[in-house]
Amino acid sequence: MSSLCLAAWGILTSEQLIQILKRDESLSEPFPNGAESVPKIEILRSAWADDTMYVPRKVELILDCTLDIMTSSAKSGSRIGPKYHEAAYWELLLQVLSTVSGDSDFLHAIVSRHNVLTLVSALSEEPSAKAWRIAVPVLTILLPACIRRIGASQIDAVNACFRDLIKVMAHADLASMVETCAHMWEAICKPWASDLALGSNAKKSAKFFVAESLFPYATARIHTDATHLAELLDHVAGMSLYGPLALEFKASATAIPDSVDLLTSSLCALLPSHPAYDAVLAPLLLHLVKHTSAMHSHAPPAIIRHGALERCLVPISSALLALPDKVPTLLSLVQAVDQSGLYQPGGDDQDTWTVLWKKVLAYTLRDMDATPAGRVTSFSLLHALWRLCPEQVAQHLTTVWTYTASLSVKMPAFDTALALVHAVLTRVSQERRLPWLLDTLCEACESVEKPLSELMQSPLLCVQSARAWEELLTKHATIEQARTMMLDMLSKVRTTKSSMTVCMTYLLCLLVPSLTPLGDQRAPLAEWATTCMDVSDSLVVSTGLELHVRLVQCGYRITSLPCVRLSAYLSDAKCNAVLRLSSFRALCCEAEVTGTSPPWSEDALSDLLFAGLSKDMAPSTWNGQVLGLTEMDQAPVALWRLITTRWLHIIEQMASDALLDHLVAFMAQTLDVHGMLRTISALLLRNAQFFEQKRWQAAVLRYVRVSLDDKDALRTVRILTRVPVEYVTRTVALELAPFFWQLDQSRMQDTELKQLLFRWLQAYPHTASFATPIAAYIDALLKLPQDHLNGAYETMSLSLLRAMLPHAKEASLPIDDWMSFAAASKPSPKRQMARYALAEILPFAVDNGISAWMPTLAPSVESAVAQIHSDMSFESTKEHALLFRILAAHLRAHPQSMAPLLQGVDALCSSATPHLAPLAPALLSCIMSVAPCTGKFMHMVCTFAMLSSTFAQEADNLIPQLVAVIETMEVEAYGSTLSALTSLFHTDTTCTLSELVSFLQVIALMFQHAPPRSSRASDKCFSHLVLSLGPVATHFPTLTKPIVEVLVCVCQYRPHMLRPFDVPRILGLLGILLGPRLAGPVHEREASAIFGGICGVLRSLIRHRKDLIKPCLPHLTELLSQQWRLLSHASSAHTGMAIERQLHASMPCWLNMVVSPLGLDAAQAFRRVLSELAGKTSVIHVSKKAKPHTPNMNETLAKSMTKHAVYILVAYARCVTMPHTTIPPNLRREIMPGLFALCDICGDFERDAALKSMLDASAQLVFKDIWRQWDAQRYKGA
Repeated sequence: MSSLCLAAWGILTSEQLIQILKRDESLSEPFPNGAESVPKIEILRSAWADDTMYVPRKVELILDCTLDIMTSSAKSGSRIGPKYHEAAYWELLLQVLSTVSGDSDFLHAIVSRHNVLTLVSALSEEPSAKAWRIAVPVLTILLPACIRRIGASQIDAVNACFRDLIKVMAHADLASMVETCAHMWEAICKPWASDLALGSNAKKSAKFFVAESLFPYATARIHTDATHLAELLDHVAGMSLYGPLALEFKASATAIPDSVDLLTSSLCALLPSHPAYDAVLAPLLLHLVKHTSAMHSHAPPAIIRHGALERCLVPISSALLALPDKVPTLLSLVQAVDQSGLYQPGGDDQDTWTVLWKKVLAYTLRDMDATPAGRVTSFSLLHALWRLCPEQVAQHLTTVWTYTASLSVKMPAFDTALALVHAVLTRVSQERRLPWLLDTLCEACESVEKPLSELMQSPLLCVQSARAWEELLTKHATIEQARTMMLDMLSKVRTTKSSMTVCMTYLLCLLVPSLTPLGDQRAPLAEWATTCMDVSDSLVVSTGLELHVRLVQCGYRITSLPCVRLSAYLSDAKCNAVLRLSSFRALCCEAEVTGTSPPWSEDALSDLLFAGLSKDMAPSTWNGQVLGLTEMDQAPVALWRLITTRWLHIIEQMASDALLDHLVAFMAQTLDVHGMLRTISALLLRNAQFFEQKRWQAAVLRYVRVSLDDKDALRTVRILTRVPVEYVTRTVALELAPFFWQLDQSRMQDTELKQLLFRWLQAYPHTASFATPIAAYIDALLKLPQDHLNGAYETMSLSLLRAMLPHAKEASLPIDDWMSFAAASKPSPKRQMARYALAEILPFAVDNGISAWMPTLAPSVESAVAQIHSDMSFESTKEHALLFRILAAHLRAHPQSMAPLLQGVDALCSSATPHLAPLAPALLSCIMSVAPCTGKFMHMVCTFAMLSSTFAQEADNLIPQLVAVIETMEVEAYGSTLSALTSLFHTDTTCTLSELVSFLQVIALMFQHAPPRSSRASDKCFSHLVLSLGPVATHFPTLTKPIVEVLVCVCQYRPHMLRPFDVPRILGLLGILLGPRLAGPVHEREASAIFGGICGVLRSLIRHRKDLIKPCLPHLTELLSQQWRLLSHASSAHTGMAIERQLHASMPCWLNMVVSPLGLDAAQAFRRVLSELAGKTSVIHVSKKAKPHTPNMNETLAKSMTKHAVYILVAYARCVTMPHTTIPPNLRREIMPGLFALCDICGDFERDAALKSMLDASAQLVFKDIWRQWDAQRYKGA
């Protein structure tokens, strides 16, 4: 079509094409054949798509013309429109550049002729989301080459480009293009970072950033939600302002850089008028420390800390403290100080820090008064200050508690305030200052004058805080401190106002667990509890009862409990709800101690509970504590919670059968409502303790038996569904199941009912009484409407059918009728359900030899295969896969020709449509059903290879089918199949790469899941395969990962099948995989997996086959030394393409050190290999000469590796000090334990020899540092 367009315009030669491209587009001149003029972009796109006309240097011509048009339109005064806003130009550039993105020299030539930076500047002036979206991939290719070319000499132009890019990011829609933007920034930062190594460039960049880029950076930082993009922006800002990162062991500077003063003064001047700068203060402070301090240090040096405080933090903080509503900004700064370790208590600048903390704390407290809505951030700031300067916060702790007491669960600041309370509690308790903390709490409670119910909903005394108080008082308060706190509280509670008596008494309750049971320490508390019970105030009586219960539960016996009066409280509907509940709890406690029935009114309990069913009990701020009740509607919930948790066994022992029946009926009704009552009932039905109570269990069964009528059946189902199967005996299940099968059609549609029957069928096998006739059940399913055939109901229906099959007792089923529904040509719910049912029934019938359940007629394989077409929807594909599952079962009983199925596999693989993937496992099962005896397994293997290479997403469903066949193969068939597969691997093979990958996957599975007594065949084939894979790996680099996976399967899962000559061959093959190969780069994303697999192979050989690896130690040493080079990263200081080509030539084809080097996962895998060299493992001797009674010995390679380990250390030292590459600090830290293991093995003689003759001066320093660190941490005896 493109060539026709060019011809239609009269463009027949390359000369005519060039002449037309050189025309002025503003002049609408006709084409040579008289056709009307069209935009040049149409001509360029047609020329790029035209493969019939020869155009010399076509790629260069199209790029030059396109970039010339775009850059010309970006200049001021251009007569043509802004072409850089048109997506067609960017799309064409991306198509062309994608073909040359790896050719650095070509890109260098292109950017030398066109000023690409003008396009970035033009985009920043008039941001266009559509143009930016398509421009980013193009700029990712062009900008690195441009920066690498001009960065060293024209750093101002590069900085202006960075400014323009940041401007665009402040206006673009980044949510949908985070990955592409991040890739662009990573690509352009790498060449730019090396330019900053020049001192003059660093100074220019800092000045330019402060003057031009600071505001765009702040705006973009607010606009960017993606964490990775924000980190990249912070990295650019840090590099621009502070220069390159510090080295690992030494700081990059002796003091704060000069650019900090300019930055600080600019920020202080701009903060009052531009709130956007608030977001960048913390990142800039963090990067200041990062760029000036050693990366491995726990804290920056003193000179850095002092400089950052005086020259950056104090001026900026002073500017912020003079402005309103700056608590979030101060919080970010304080968190940055904490994270970077800038504040170290006790230093020379402690006075300055103290003044700063006091000012920030005072500002925070003022802000809490002025803006209650912003207390979330204020409490977070107080929490951060408590971690840094607890002495300053402690002086205002009573005020902080006052603000905390005014919060409730629904307020946003609740969680942050709760975290602060727990942090204070933890630290103060560890310092043994709990009496002081309790005094501050009492002062706060007195000052707020709030009722206890509201305080118990605040972070001060909520459930979590109360438990923390009790736990820490018990754990950290001394006996003397507990007694002193008790006496002080008693003196306060006797002298305080009556309104505070309730609160102070509750605080006494928290002290009870911390008091020792010896002596009379608890006697004063018991006296006070008795005093409270005689007061007229109902809340005081309630707290007295709370204190009484806690004392009794802690082992202190009190005999003066007025049970009759408490029973009257409980029976009085007009009485305070808190007092009624407290009375119930006290009566239960008394019954537990004395063993006598409490004198309560069971009718009153029932009335109080059932009152909750008529009200909306949605979750509220109430946290479940009896003393925290704020509304009468919460009383039934609180009572039900008490009955079903702590006092469940008391109800079991003391309640009458009538009360238990009422309680179970109440529980059943709560399952139909929403709110806290339903939640408590659901938890009760999951509580094993509940069903261990025999009377409760009997009451539940009584309720179930009387509720089996059609009206309440589903309510009964909901109860039984939540009852663990272990508590429903076989007898009970046999009694109840027939009622559920007899429910009408509408009830049978309930998913919970099917789930219940399924669980019973699974729990009690071989019980035919459970099951209804399968024919009736399937007929009922076939009558269901379409809206029920989805989701959980459909899944549960089939699961129930699957569970019914072993229980079935039918002699025959109407299979032919169901098959007629399943084979229908018109889609319908009946056809779908029939296929689902037959796909379960027929395989069961074949496996168990039930011939009466097999259909007399089935759909032909030819017709099923003919229905496969690429236009099938995903739902139709899943339904058609069921038909193939039915055919697979039918073919197992009535074998037919394989030819139609092979045609179906060919059609499926040729279409390669992703939504046809569900057909792959079904077709494979059919092939396995009809494969002939001759070559049966090769047919299956070839089918598996074709399907898995075409539909990689279905490999997890295909592998189990193949594994099941492999594990049951005969030894002779296994050996012949494996031999045939291994013979396919040679350099002249006719198989495609995707087929070879699949065959290697099959070979790995056959080695891993070999049938019994197949070791001889496995050994022979593996030895032949390892010899063949060396040339194959060199000829087909794409097979690297599958080859490694085969070696992993053998060495990790079946190491004992290896023979003495296999290990040298494996090491030789690994040497080929690790060596440099000049083929095009492949597997860049899989490099980490390949390296990890190689490390896994070596580790398995060292761990399991020390007997075979010992003769190969020189070869093993060479491989381990070679792997250091793969962990290296390209140095950021080099420039030029020649070095990159040199690095690529020295690397394996699957690793690109410059673009995607290996990371932490690879370093951890290699560390485990090195550590294994010194580890002891049990080695099993599998040779024929080994005596049967030879014990397994724990062996190690340490002694054998004594003379070899030093060469691995030397290789590491050389890799670290290479001129253009190095191992980065984070990887060095990961592999340090492996280096220490080598030092353990290496002797002093080998160490001295290495230092004298094997290393240069820089490598000697690295070697000595490793040895020094190892010597410092090794065990030297007591």
